[in-house]
Amino acid sequence: DFGEHDASDYKISDLTDKKFVIYPFISIQKDFGYSDVTAKNNQEGRVEKLFEDTSERFELLKKVRNFYLPEFKRWNMSDFDNIILPVYIINLKERPERLVNVLQQFEDKPEFKLHITEAIRHNIGAVGLWQTMRRCIQEGLENDDDLIIICEDDHTFTEHYNRDVFIQNILGAHEQGCDVLSAGIGGFHHAVPITANRYWVDSFWCTQFIVVYRKLFQAILDEPFDDSVTSDDKISEMTSNKMVLYPFMSVQHDFGYSDVTKHNNQKSISNFFAKADKRMAVYQNVYNRYLNR
Repeated sequence: DFGEHDASDYKISDLTDKKFVIYPFISIQKDFGYSDVTAKNNQEGRVEKLFEDTSERFELLKKVRNFYLPEFKRWNMSDFDNIILPVYIINLKERPERLVNVLQQFEDKPEFKLHITEAIRHNIGAVGLWQTMRRCIQEGLENDDDLIIICEDDHTFTEHYNRDVFIQNILGAHEQGCDVLSAGIGGFHHAVPITANRYWVDSFWCTQFIVVYRKLFQAILDEPFDDSVTSDDKISEMTSNKMVLYPFMSVQHDFGYSDVTKHNNQKSISNFFAKADKRMAVYQNVYNRYLNR
């Protein structure tokens, strides 16, 4: 069916998920300054700008894929037997129920060494979180850690967590120059599949369980910030070398409130993760269909 409010590009896009494009483009539209098809394109330079913007996005994704591929090495499970991962758990002293929740997540996981870090209290929760994360980084630096895992007290492992897969990805991401590896995110803009379950992202939301590599430690400590800081935005701005695991190995437990982000007191954090999961599933489906052969 095709109605008066339909458009050919949207209609074809809806009809199939098997769509490809050649890049660099070998065809573009000449900009006549008007359109007999789309009224809003009756503006000189608009069509040209659409193609320029799209080309820039493809160029970014192409550079990312060329930079990170191929993965360099595969490890044997026996290589992981002596690996202990330092985890810095952030918790406000007045939230003991959240500390109980997060400690339960690690009860059967001896691969982690836990450090409880008392969260810095600030009248702006996001600022207090960033200050506390900097404290964790400082401790990691002083302890001569090669990496640390920063864990907020609402972190929850999903059924997809697997020690060997997790460590394999930590090492693989490190060899590919990754600065931050997330085990699960509540949102993102663009993603590029690097392996079957590790993806580059241009930005991400939520920092409940992130691996931070040593080469970023000092940069985080030196990075200026003010009262508008949020940890996910700040890290997203600081480095382009960010990756996330999918399927997610970590999500945020929904306590019905947030000490960090006030607007999350009106929305369920679980919805953010569900939407991000749904979008990532599309990328993984494409990867498995066309690349993972």
